Amino acid sequence: INSSNCNNVNVEITGRDSQTLYSSKSNFVTRINNNTRKQTKVATDDNAKGERDEDFINIKMDPDVERACAKQHQLALVYYNQKKYNKAIVLWAELAKYKYAPALKSIAMCYQDGTGLKKNLEQTMRFYEDAARHGDSEAQYDLSQMYRNGIGCTANDSLAQVWMRRALMQKEPRAMIATAKEHIARNEHSKAREYMQEAASTGDAAAIYEYARYIEAYPAQSGVTENNTIVKLMRTAAEEEHREAQIYIMEHEYAAENYTEVYRIARELSLAKRHEGTKRMADCYFFGLGVKRDKKLAKDLYRTAANEGNKEAEEIIEGF
Repeated sequence: INSSNCNNVNVEITGRDSQTLYSSKSNFVTRINNNTRKQTKVATDDNAKGERDEDFINIKMDPDVERACAKQHQLALVYYNQKKYNKAIVLWAELAKYKYAPALKSIAMCYQDGTGLKKNLEQTMRFYEDAARHGDSEAQYDLSQMYRNGIGCTANDSLAQVWMRRALMQKEPRAMIATAKEHIARNEHSKAREYMQEAASTGDAAAIYEYARYIEAYPAQSGVTENNTIVKLMRTAAEEEHREAQIYIMEHEYAAENYTEVYRIARELSLAKRHEGTKRMADCYFFGLGVKRDKKLAKDLYRTAANEGNKEAEEIIEGF
């Protein structure tokens, strides 16, 4: 049993092999019943005989149980976003009883980041593996990277490849992008293009951004002939608050002298603590671009951007 203090509430979370999940609060005690236990695979070497990739793809729960779990998971996410980590973790621990993969993955992330639970990479590994074995494609990709880099475990390229393959079978965007980059490194652009396009088609903002970058870097190999495709893709990713895409669009609009839009994006980036946005906001105020000119505010923003690590802002401050 693993214990962690969460905002002065002690929460106990078990690994996969224990029968009990509980917090120290008396209102929460659950047990894994025998049927649930029988459905749970023991975390062993993936090269074990009889194990097939298909066993870990599109795993179905009882629909009523899944709906109930999903409802509680959403509530846990609300608590998590409100930084009420103890409440979120207690709910996720309850859902772990049913091997609800999103909850298992969430517990893994808490262990990984040290958010609400004491950072523990071995437990991160265990819960990612449990989620992966219950069909979560994101956990399958994360597990592959932990095996590849020896995080929370002994590095194992064979197992890394196994879990990467399973994530790919479920079209996990990061897995497809990583695979595309491997093909790029081998100058296999036909395969790279295929994976890039498929990853972007999922609607994942990071994948769309990476596809745009691929077209920009390899225009001939990408097979894209429409001139404004990159900007369209970047706009799509930016609308989903992908910060690098927002920076790209901000600079695109700056070059086009669309300063009202530049200011809007710069302000959003600045609020997200991105120094690129703070610096562009300073430019807007200093030169009166899209906003009323205010040199005093501009200087304050340049200082803020410089303190955040923006080299251009540092040079401007030195010139004042």
